Amino acid sequence: MDAFAEMARATLALAGVEVSTGDLEVIGMVAQAFEPGIRALDAAELSQLPLEGDLDPGRPPHPAPPMQADV
Repeated sequence: MDAFAEMARATLALAGVEVSTGDLEVIGMVAQAFEPGIRALDAAELSQLPLEGDLDPGRPPHPAPPMQADV
């Protein structure tokens, strides 16, 4: 069993969820599919994005102003 499968099995066991080998294979495939995007999001400098003012969850968000390109 690889390190990811051991971590996944142990983490789910803490939550009281038993997983089969097939379950671990599916979890591993999903993790591989999403890992590049998650790493890119983690590395992104999101503090440079404008915040949405006047947030109201009851209506759609306002369009953000266009970002200025670094020159």
